[in-house]
Amino acid sequence: MAPCSGAVHLRRATEDDAPALARIQVLASRAAFAGLLPDELLADVVEADHERAWRREIALLPEELRPTVADIEGRPVGFIGATPGDVAPEGGRDGSTELTVFVDPECWSHGIARRLVEHQIRLLHRLGRTDLSTWIMPDDARARAFCEAIGWHADGTRRTRKMGAASAEEERYRAPG
Repeated sequence: MAPCSGAVHLRRATEDDAPALARIQVLASRAAFAGLLPDELLADVVEADHERAWRREIALLPEELRPTVADIEGRPVGFIGATPGDVAPEGGRDGSTELTVFVDPECWSHGIARRLVEHQIRLLHRLGRTDLSTWIMPDDARARAFCEAIGWHADGTRRTRKMGAASAEEERYRAPG
């Protein structure tokens, strides 16, 4: 069976998922950001660092706030996480919840990211979190098209994110209210 065919099961991440989340994050980042970020920055991404970070985060988060994993026949193929929103201009947090989704590039265009986002939105709404956002590089046509296809819109807010010696401009997209 092809790695991305079959029933997609959505569930909360456990510490045992940390290696798979790290692998997916590295593969997806390298594929999605090729040509948008310096090659050496993408080549320097270390799976083991992400694995340690995911293991720590999953252990600390209450179950309802852990990432949601999409798996096919027990093989994780994508995940989505939610974190407190960016810093507001006046300081503190802006009250929004930021979503970040990663799908194994072998499984792009199979509807997995859409299922993860829709599922996460329902979970967050039940927790009373309705101000949802994500950050996209303006030149990332694939991510912008995905956000717009699911009804999200750019709100005009921009930021510069530092990543090692590099930086990237990003624009905030918001979920429909």
